[in-house]
Amino acid sequence: MKWTNFFRFAPRAGREEYAAVNCVVQFLSLCVFGMQSVLAQQNFSGAKILLALMAGLVMLVVSVFVIWVSLAAAVRRMHDLNLSGWWYGGYLAVVMIGAVSLQQVWWIFSIMGIAAVLFLCLKKESSENRFGAPAAAFLPDWFSRRGVFEGAIGLGLLFALVQAGLARMPLN
Repeated sequence: MKWTNFFRFAPRAGREEYAAVNCVVQFLSLCVFGMQSVLAQQNFSGAKILLALMAGLVMLVVSVFVIWVSLAAAVRRMHDLNLSGWWYGGYLAVVMIGAVSLQQVWWIFSIMGIAAVLFLCLKKESSENRFGAPAAAFLPDWFSRRGVFEGAIGLGLLFALVQAGLARMPLN
């Protein structure tokens, strides 16, 4: 496993790598969302403003990291499925535009997100395609255990659903 691949769009990513990255990314996103919720409920005065600004800076850095790594992993996974990464970009455009303009049916876009994660976790034959050689094994000794791959998918989806549910709650 090459850690530099987490930031690149070029090599292919296997489904185990995508599931692990998705689980960690969803957990970090949930943590950032929780920090934002806590900060939104505070009354800041004096010295606490500096602490809030530093927390905001940390959240910004983590958010940019999360967006970049998740986008790179999804595009590399699309390449492993012999599809262009632009298909994932089109999916993101539909979800973002739809979620902003159709807020009353936000749950449809949550279902689309679950479907996209499950699609990207489909098993694909390991042969060379137009994007290069098959993806190398990702943590083979750890992910070879029965149920760990499914657990990573499930945890990632659980974190995403909790975040979607919390986003709909009022901040009072």
